Amino acid sequence: MTTSIAAVARAARRCRAQLEAQHLRAGTAFSHATVNLRGVNVRDMGIQPIIQVRATFIPFTSVNNIIIFVGVLGTLAYFLFTQKHEGSFGTLTRVGKWAMMVAFGGTFGTTIFERLSLLIGTLNTLLGDWLGLIR
Repeated sequence: MTTSIAAVARAARRCRAQLEAQHLRAGTAFSHATVNLRGVNVRDMGIQPIIQVRATFIPFTSVNNIIIFVGVLGTLAYFLFTQKHEGSFGTLTRVGKWAMMVAFGGTFGTTIFERLSLLIGTLNTLLGDWLGLIR
């Protein structure tokens, strides 16, 4: 069976149209860029970060939601290295850096307090139940 180049091109256009329709229904963007890696053309599905992150945001009905939005936006901006961190963009990246420090500090503090609680429970069992030194 011989397949013509035109038939293959028509099939490729149909697949592309189906993919674009699926992405539109899912609410994601579809990029038309093609990346050439070692001679192999790889389609870049280019899902835009803003569209992905948009699904995680809840309405701005409280101050907490606004703080989360600004923190996530600042953190994403902090890792955007294609633009200099100057001016208002630099302020946003500094907010993102502080948001990350607060989040990592909270996680670290929670871990330390969990371990401290385990130590207190273990010492209470050893000194109280086993050795009878405390009541």
